[in-house]
Amino acid sequence: MIGNYVYGIIFGVTSSILFSLNSLVTRRGVYYGNVFEAVSMTVVLGIPIFLLAVLFRHELYDIYLISFRILIIFILVGILHFLVGRYLLYSSIHYIGAASSTPVVATTQVFAILMAIPLLKETLNLLKVIGIAFSISGIILLVYSHIRNRIMKRGIFLALSATFIFATTTILIRYGLGIYPRPIIAVLISYLAASTIFIHPSGRKSRELYSKLPYKTLIYIILAAIFVDLGQLFRYEALNNIEVSVLAPIMATIPIQVIVYSYLVNREYEEINRWNIMAALIVTLGVILVVYSGI
Repeated sequence: MIGNYVYGIIFGVTSSILFSLNSLVTRRGVYYGNVFEAVSMTVVLGIPIFLLAVLFRHELYDIYLISFRILIIFILVGILHFLVGRYLLYSSIHYIGAASSTPVVATTQVFAILMAIPLLKETLNLLKVIGIAFSISGIILLVYSHIRNRIMKRGIFLALSATFIFATTTILIRYGLGIYPRPIIAVLISYLAASTIFIHPSGRKSRELYSKLPYKTLIYIILAAIFVDLGQLFRYEALNNIEVSVLAPIMATIPIQVIVYSYLVNREYEEINRWNIMAALIVTLGVILVVYSGI
């Protein structure tokens, strides 16, 4: 199924770009805090985006075909990934910036690959293994170059916590889509589950919270929400067409993209050095090898 593979690669690359832009804009949106508002905004905008996508794809009636077990899986993904994991990630970005936290979270792909092999029976070949090794090496180099102080350690701990959650939900998504291949409905269900954030006292006062935000901060948070919601849409589509072990190194380019974009427009908020550039080259080589291995 070369066609499905190519579509999966395209969806994966698009998703990685959108997630990179999300990290860039989120850094500005949560620079002074406002993590809860940033997370809740992703839910506010995500539900109508995915509902429109379901209607556009004429998949609304397919929701009745979902089994209770798969429904629970997608609900669990929504709570774990879009609430807990995203809150941890945004908190990490608040403390140490996108250029530092994103490489840590990129190790999600390492855990996801290790989980996917025994649980989803996915396969590896030599080129894919070499590509993954290069990608991991680049990530390690990035992380090592940023370990310095207490705030950095706190941010890295938050990012690592998000990493474990994201890796688990990646496997759950792939498993669920393997049985119920309706990625748009799946992400809609997950976002509806994530809407439980508004049960929280702060969530019930969300309109008041948004009205108190500075105008520029609100714009950054809205843009970040749009980028991450569309990124999730394409990520689900990618997982519906390619294996986790193929998508993983593509998503591992996110920290490299964040570094490039940060250098162009966010230099006053982020630190860019020669280690970032070296890691970017290593990870890029890894991605090329992995993509080539599946053609």
